This record gives sequence, structure tokens and C-alpha cells, in this order.
Amino acid sequence: MVIGAFVCAFEVIPWLNKKLQLVSMPDDAFRYKVLGILAGSVIGTVGWDQLMLFIFARDILFASYRDTITAMPTMQDALPFIRRAIIWSIIAIWYVWSEGSVFIMVGAIQAYRRGYI
Repeated sequence: MVIGAFVCAFEVIPWLNKKLQLVSMPDDAFRYKVLGILAGSVIGTVGWDQLMLFIFARDILFASYRDTITAMPTMQDALPFIRRAIIWSIIAIWYVWSEGSVFIMVGAIQAYRRGYI
């Protein structure tokens, strides 16, 4: 939900803004002002939530921190995903630099199917 608000405020996807009938920002200074207010609102809300949990429900707050830490994957578990993300990022950059060469995409699909990526 928050990411959607930032996407709409930044006008990243123009057709979505048009579909939602959002009016574009008059200039960049106003856009950055709105984004700053939106970011401040999100950070303030999360901060207030954590502060209230710390004051009134410390056990719940620290239990959630402990559960989050124990649920995180180890580095050995995460390495294959990190490796795959780096390779796909390199392929995407190469695809953009080559101005959309079909050969790069076909090669990437074949490498994925054969298990190289």
C-alpha cells in the first residue's frame, strides 16, 4: 500500500495515474514536497508504533524482534538467491545496453532452462 502511494506520487507508471484519474504534479519542487510529507508520515507512523510497543508491550516487541531474527535465512541459504539476482541484473543491464537484442533474451531463457542461472 505504501509502495503504491510512492509509485503514484512519483508518477512512475503514467498509465496507472491516468487510470486512477490522478492529476500530474505542477512542478518538481511540489512533487518532492509531497514525497517528503509522505515519507515523514510513513516514518512517523512506524516510529510511533514501535515507541508505543516499547512503552506498553515490551514483551511483545522483543518477542517479535527475536522471531524475526530467528526466521531470517542464514547466509548459506541466501547465497543461491543472491547469485541468481546478480546474474539476472547483469543480464537486464546487458539487454538494455544492447538496445533490446533478442539474442540476449533467448540466451538468458536457455541458460535458465538448462539450470545455469
